[in-house]
Amino acid sequence: MAPLKAYFVRHGESQANVDRVFANRLGCSAPLTPVGLAQAETLTRILKSVPVTHVYTSPLNRARQTAALVASEFGVPSTTHDALREYDVGDFEGESYAGEGAWRWLRYEAVERAWREGSDRACHPGGERLVELEARFMPFMTMLATQHSPTDVLVLVGHGGLYRAMLPKLFQNISLEYAWIHQLGHGDVVIAEYVEARWCCLQWGNERLPRSW
Repeated sequence: MAPLKAYFVRHGESQANVDRVFANRLGCSAPLTPVGLAQAETLTRILKSVPVTHVYTSPLNRARQTAALVASEFGVPSTTHDALREYDVGDFEGESYAGEGAWRWLRYEAVERAWREGSDRACHPGGERLVELEARFMPFMTMLATQHSPTDVLVLVGHGGLYRAMLPKLFQNISLEYAWIHQLGHGDVVIAEYVEARWCCLQWGNERLPRSW
């Protein structure tokens, strides 16, 4: 019997990406741009041969729009779950990281560097820590593994920062450093399967990976 499979998808390009503004909280509209919509449509073509049975999405608009196109293509429901929301950057939310705000991006990178170096409690002022991300994401993945049958194929639409931080925690054959170096573009896909009570990454973007056992 084939194992349970999951396709982790990064949403298409949003207006917040173009404007270079942090927009990771509920209430931030940040819709897909025309480029983002085209990326989502390309994604449905890439997944066309995949027997998708369920779609889960972050509650943020850019992810929900991407998920809606995928769910419509396969005729399956799209379920929103907060576990897939991008991580909160606290006082930086709604602020620009372009031009005079470029220092915010340097601080953003510094927090993720601290996570890679083992400081899982580092965070932006008022933002989420790595341990808090783990507390909402990992139980969700356990729930999916226990509630879905091995024949199911899941599409999970989320965010670049979330995936950089959490997928290395989920997969034994991916490190935080690898995820940082090989950052996912808009509409990129990570393929994984659930075997022997653990998730294993089969493909990260365009790179196929060996199993860790």
